[in-house]
Amino acid sequence: MMDLWILLAFAIGQSVHTAPPDWATCAKVHKTEYLNVPIFPGSTDFQDLPFYVGYVRAGDWSNTALPVIVEVPGGPGGGGIGDDGALAKILGKADWPRLVYDPRGVNCSPLSLNLLGETRAHDALDSRLSAGDLVAVIKALGLQHYVVYGQSFGTLLATHLVAQLQDSSGALPQAVIL
Repeated sequence: MMDLWILLAFAIGQSVHTAPPDWATCAKVHKTEYLNVPIFPGSTDFQDLPFYVGYVRAGDWSNTALPVIVEVPGGPGGGGIGDDGALAKILGKADWPRLVYDPRGVNCSPLSLNLLGETRAHDALDSRLSAGDLVAVIKALGLQHYVVYGQSFGTLLATHLVAQLQDSSGALPQAVIL
């Protein structure tokens, strides 16, 4: 019986934990866009090591009557890029404009953790930094009319996101759904 459980766990692990996509897959298949952000904002540490946060503008962005839904995925380690658009299906509008992103170190936002060393790699995955990456994307896109939706662990990231938006010159969301 133990062998069956090990085999089952292995089979489940194989189907759930897939290799992260490469840059070409993210760009071509998922239409991922990238924004270069510092790994450690305000620090000179690793300023020459590039990091690009991946995001996707899903749905119909030409419909300006609808607020953009900024989706903050669960996890930790969960990504939003390449999901099935479950939130859009719940809303009943697959073309609802959505900003979907992968937090740092996940899927289409790969981070060179081996180049940072163990301690700094741990520091680079801080939730506040990942939320800061999303602040940078929101500002770069000039979002004014948007709603933040955080699910599971994304509720923590969304909380950090809104706190950082309050401290910056960016437009605040019209609503936060946790």
